[in-house]
Amino acid sequence: MSQVCPVCDAENTEVQAKYRAFSQYFANINRSQCPSCRLTYASPMPSDQNLKSYNSRYYESAYGGHAAHKTARANFSAIALLRTAHIQSYLSKRKVKVSSILELGPGMGYFARHWLESEQVPAYYAVETDSSCHA
Repeated sequence: MSQVCPVCDAENTEVQAKYRAFSQYFANINRSQCPSCRLTYASPMPSDQNLKSYNSRYYESAYGGHAAHKTARANFSAIALLRTAHIQSYLSKRKVKVSSILELGPGMGYFARHWLESEQVPAYYAVETDSSCHA
């Protein structure tokens, strides 16, 4: 069944497979892809209320809580290191000096930890929907 892409409005998106997830909110949902803009997305999307509930306790919903397996923590840290290196390379090539950072969805702070270990920045702000991560 073809659906409309939520980004480019192309009408030829196709179901690729069942969406693999641990959360009940993504049960019986497909993973679809738009051949025009290449977006891969969950379809149909969970309801706004279900997404709000999922995001309000993201780590519990997606990973079973903060006390995740040490391999998962190592993976989060490695991804944060890759992001840090990529952003530093981008900024360096363009000779951009960072005066403040706003991180959306910092989770447990892996990116912030790696960034602040290697860069001095006067202001670091974060917005996180999962209240269990606020501390």
